[in-house]
Amino acid sequence: MKNYSLLYLLATVLVVAAAALRMTHVIERPVFYLIFGISIILSFVAGSFKKKALKKEHE
Repeated sequence: MKNYSLLYLLATVLVVAAAALRMTHVIERPVFYLIFGISIILSFVAGSFKKKALKKEHE
């Protein structure tokens, strides 16, 4: 598996877990937003890794 795929997977798992924990009132709203923000940052990092990997493939 490629690094960017693992980062996308981690970001998705974080969002799903945070949503489940928020719906069951285990975590508060600011913590949910923090986890959501972290997952967005991970997605941007994964996108940049994917772009670099695709550039290397086409060279």
